[in-house]
Amino acid sequence: MRKPGTPWTLAGGAAAEERLPASLTELLRHRLDRLGASGRALAALAAVVGREFDADLLAELTGTPAAEIDDTLRDLVRRHIFEEAADGKLRFGHDKIREVAYDGLDDEERRRAHRDAARALEQRESTQPSHDLYPVLAHHYSMADEPARAVEFLEKAGQRALEVGGYQDTMDFLRRALTLTERGAAPSTRTRRGRWRRWLGEAAWGLGDIDGCGEHFAAALDDLDRPVPATTGGWLRDAGRRLAGQVARNVLRLPVPTGDGDAAEAALAAARISYHYYHRGENLRMVASTLRAVDLADRADRAARVADSYHQFGYIAGLFRMGKVAAHYFHAAEARARATGDDAALGVSMYGQAIYWYGLGNVGLALRLAGDAVLLMRRIGHTHELEVSQSVLAHVQHSLGRYEEALANSQDVYESARARANGMHESWGAYTIARELIVLDHLDDAIALLSHARELARAAGDRASLVLLGGLRALADTRRGDVEAAAAVDDWLGLVAGSTPSVYSLGHGYAAAAEAALRLFEDAPGDPGARRRARATVAHLWRYAMMFPIGRVPALVHEAWGQRLSGRPRLAERLARAALARARGHTLPYEQAQAERELAALGARG
Repeated sequence: MRKPGTPWTLAGGAAAEERLPASLTELLRHRLDRLGASGRALAALAAVVGREFDADLLAELTGTPAAEIDDTLRDLVRRHIFEEAADGKLRFGHDKIREVAYDGLDDEERRRAHRDAARALEQRESTQPSHDLYPVLAHHYSMADEPARAVEFLEKAGQRALEVGGYQDTMDFLRRALTLTERGAAPSTRTRRGRWRRWLGEAAWGLGDIDGCGEHFAAALDDLDRPVPATTGGWLRDAGRRLAGQVARNVLRLPVPTGDGDAAEAALAAARISYHYYHRGENLRMVASTLRAVDLADRADRAARVADSYHQFGYIAGLFRMGKVAAHYFHAAEARARATGDDAALGVSMYGQAIYWYGLGNVGLALRLAGDAVLLMRRIGHTHELEVSQSVLAHVQHSLGRYEEALANSQDVYESARARANGMHESWGAYTIARELIVLDHLDDAIALLSHARELARAAGDRASLVLLGGLRALADTRRGDVEAAAAVDDWLGLVAGSTPSVYSLGHGYAAAAEAALRLFEDAPGDPGARRRARATVAHLWRYAMMFPIGRVPALVHEAWGQRLSGRPRLAERLARAALARARGHTLPYEQAQAERELAALGARG
């Protein structure tokens, strides 16, 4: 070596560095050649098995009793080819040694060795079941040029990864399986591919990728010969046909068509894609997909776990004020979940009903149902749905003025989602923490979290969250006196223009934007732009209240505020009194305080 300057370099420069790997390979090959036939054979077999292995498996692969290969293994350890690992296993002293040993096999020897390793491990799996072996077996069968068996274990590995929340692993395993079948290397059916694509959608959803999950669910429905409509007219016709089917079965009591083997799989895909449309604010597609999911769930085998389809339609019916219809489908969801032992779906139904009752203004019942959902999801260890349940609970707690409890749940969601790289849920946690910090007057921290949440929501394609956190950001900027506050309100108005709110939690964003605009109007009553923003944000808040009655309380409060600033004190007082009565009735302390402030500003007594 020489040191022409800093840092140290090999004499000869880059050319010498390029020769080093080849020289190292030759040195390691020479070390392996000196082992003798039995040592080289064991090293090669071990290289096929993996970096770690046990003596019993090597003995099985060589057809030699373990005791007879002990001397050879000890010699390999002494020569630092192998070294001892945990749990009585062995491993290569360095990955490069394994690489050289593996390269010493010709193509046929490798295939045969991988095939033997796969069969030996599969035999073990039959007597000592282990989910961890699925990806290992898939690898060995793939390298043995047995793609059908590789696909079999990639499917099992993907399903298991999905069950335990290993969403990125699920994506990797199933993409490999699809690649093998699409190339014609392994046989498959449309039903099987549809199931894989639905699992890919579930994994994408688990990772917070709203756009990605929609693509996968749509592809699943296409594979299952139920493609999503391509036009608005197609969506309307599909929704009408499915709605007619529900009327025929639930009102006219006509029999349910049977014999559809793919109905359950398609129902699950349709139910999930409706979530995609829900968060993107595509209401026609959301409603039509939910109707399709219910129709398919009716046709599915009674043992199929399709409860989600029913609770989603219950929620949709609730949006349209069809209380009895909503109750019917919520009951159907619970009954199906209990009958099929689907605890996760039961918990989802609980928080779905909590959302429904919260929207109607029954905050106490919503609190109980959301709390029950949290307890159930925590008991069964379903991290993803636990985060959703805690988010619902935090929304209800915030409305009840239980800000510290809401903050604790939001922090749990944020930390859990961050740990498992779910950007959408991390965004939820970040902006709901910020929501509590705004109330507690920690504005700088709230604004930092809202900026972080916005980037996450944009990456996830979560339009609903952008609306909610956009309103919160406008309020935080206004309270802090930032010059960008008016621009933040304008940005929010651009987000909600032409849309109909269908997500219950948006109320906090709508109310926050209206409060921000009214504060700006109060500070500059002669500014036409401030007046326009105030009127527009309050009008949007009333649109939210038309969908969710709980929104009437903040709508009345902010309407009263706007009327006072516009010089209509009598109307403002009537509105403020109505808001105060409703706020007390629904136990909404923040809105109650706002209504009392308005009455005080008007010189009236509450």
